[in-house]
Amino acid sequence: RFGIGGDVIASGIGNNGNAGVILNLRFGRDKAVDFGKHWQAYYGWDIKTNLLFSSFGSFDNSTTQFGLGFAPIAGLQFKLNERLSVSAEAAYSLYITLVDQNGTTDLGLLGTFSPPNSIYMIYNF
Repeated sequence: RFGIGGDVIASGIGNNGNAGVILNLRFGRDKAVDFGKHWQAYYGWDIKTNLLFSSFGSFDNSTTQFGLGFAPIAGLQFKLNERLSVSAEAAYSLYITLVDQNGTTDLGLLGTFSPPNSIYMIYNF
């Protein structure tokens, strides 16, 4: 299991605007249990990274964050055919983070719950 993702966030104009870029990478293992012809339930784990760049109001007020973490996952998958499927999954991610905010650097711990509110399109090679 391998994934690459990201988000671009922008609002406002000029010095009153907010902007952010999030890049993430994950790899892990999962095990699937078939039920029915097209349905699978799966569970496993991911090792995850995230990189965040954000600016609020001006570039003098910016944050850079790097996180490395672990996440147990569980989800449901519907197989459209042998190679193509759609799924939704939940995860609880626990990250060790390094945050630089306006020149001040801090080490931290971050826990996040991701509910199954996104649909993933999966292609099996």
